[in-house]
Amino acid sequence: MSEQTDLFEHDPHIGQLLSHMDNVPVQELEHQWPQMLVALVDVMTAELERQGICDDPRAAARKLAAALSHY
Repeated sequence: MSEQTDLFEHDPHIGQLLSHMDNVPVQELEHQWPQMLVALVDVMTAELERQGICDDPRAAARKLAAALSHY
């Protein structure tokens, strides 16, 4: 698991991107992404909602998808 964590330490831009994604309008952000990535966000959102993991599951799902696509 530390391998994946180390991946983000060497790329400060991905950390900045993930931190500032909440400032980008949802429609603008998801419109730029490939449809399959948006579908992945839909799946992650549904699961985060089902588990009640966070207050804003869509935002969390977008960040997870961005981190996964970067990896």
